[in-house]
Amino acid sequence: MACRRALVGAQAFCGEKKPRGWKSGFEIAGTFLQNVTSSRNVHVGNVEVTFDISSFLDAKKKMSFTDIALVSLAKITGYRLITFDKEMLRLFNSKI
Repeated sequence: MACRRALVGAQAFCGEKKPRGWKSGFEIAGTFLQNVTSSRNVHVGNVEVTFDISSFLDAKKKMSFTDIALVSLAKITGYRLITFDKEMLRLFNSKI
């Protein structure tokens, strides 16, 4: 029987339990990125990481790089930010 790959909560890779933590997260992220980059239905545009890095360093907030990058992206593209994260909303609504 062929193994069906599915990621649901702590269940990963053919129903095997994987320990929580960096190693498990890294494996799942790697599989996700491989699937995304090989999919015909997904387009990954060019990314300007330098802007994201400077936004992160300039934010002076105790927030993750990803959260700050998402807020910065929403600001420069003019999109509305939809989140339950109050810190992200504060940063988005700030003038910085």
